[in-house]
Amino acid sequence: MRGLRRLVARGEPASAVPPAPEEAAEPLLSRILRRARDVLILVALIAATRYLSRFDFVQSGRIQEIIQRLGAAAPLAFVSLCVVTTITYVPPTLPIGLGSIAFGPVRGGALSLVGISLGACAAYLLGRHAAARLITRLQGRRAEAIGAWIARSNSFACMVSLRLIVFCDPTFNYLTGATRRITPRVYALGTFLGLIPRTFMISYFFDLFMKSTMRDLLTNPLVLAFPLVRVAGVLLLTVLIKRPAREIV
Repeated sequence: MRGLRRLVARGEPASAVPPAPEEAAEPLLSRILRRARDVLILVALIAATRYLSRFDFVQSGRIQEIIQRLGAAAPLAFVSLCVVTTITYVPPTLPIGLGSIAFGPVRGGALSLVGISLGACAAYLLGRHAAARLITRLQGRRAEAIGAWIARSNSFACMVSLRLIVFCDPTFNYLTGATRRITPRVYALGTFLGLIPRTFMISYFFDLFMKSTMRDLLTNPLVLAFPLVRVAGVLLLTVLIKRPAREIV
């Protein structure tokens, strides 16, 4: 706990960091298109999952049987799958849903959390050691502004809040490593803690999805909790911007 408190207490006031240049700001149209893309992807995933749930091999528990045939190696194989999908830009919702179906919402959520956390750390190391110059060159001044802001603010709390907002975004994983402003220890711990809420929420969501009707699913309080996690991350980020890091302890 002392080590964790030192991580939380470390850093300078975030307000001391100069704002990013205006030319680096994302245009409004781009933000709207990105949000529309996310909504379409979510709708497509729900439709595809609903379609697959009608097949006999899903309804009869064949997925569980296939996973259980691997025996003691099943959890390790699933975690490895999560690592690969995280590195290769596959939406993390897919392996989390598969884990929920195969292992149950609790065990599947825990294995998914370990897998995508390791995958995010692997992407961080790849960005830090293998593609730092390329990613920084492609992102330009925005990458430097983001890296400088994170490094000079409360880096641990900042990482947790950003995970609550962006979850396991692959570009964020690579970009954070490429800036080389966040230590591996802070990145790993902040990533793990920040991924916990939404990972288990998605796992339980898939479990409910397989057992409930669409009407019951849409009226479930869990659906409303997803945007609340992002709002919590935004509020924490706002506190980090307006207060010195040592006042948060």
